[in-house]
Amino acid sequence: MSFTLDVEYDDGTQTQVVAGQREMADWEGQPFGCATTDAMALKPMAFLRFLAWSVLRRQGERRSYSVWSDNVVSVFPVDDGDDESEAAPVPTGAGQSDET
Repeated sequence: MSFTLDVEYDDGTQTQVVAGQREMADWEGQPFGCATTDAMALKPMAFLRFLAWSVLRRQGERRSYSVWSDNVVSVFPVDDGDDESEAAPVPTGAGQSDET
């Protein structure tokens, strides 16, 4: 599982990063984090911003999260157009059919 993220800064510059398991594990290990599977529902903006910063930190970003984040206008996931997305299938309950 990975997220491709577009980061836009105050000065109009943009960068794209790909966050993977390293960044997700980092998020889950933080006191403010939660399970990656719950993050988009519970803390979507904090999750996406932290993932982007975590990738950039691994690539050499030396500013703290709060200093970096002060200069970020937005972080959004990129739709890669892959119809076979990494979304988990929704299980059917007992006695339910997965056919419509």
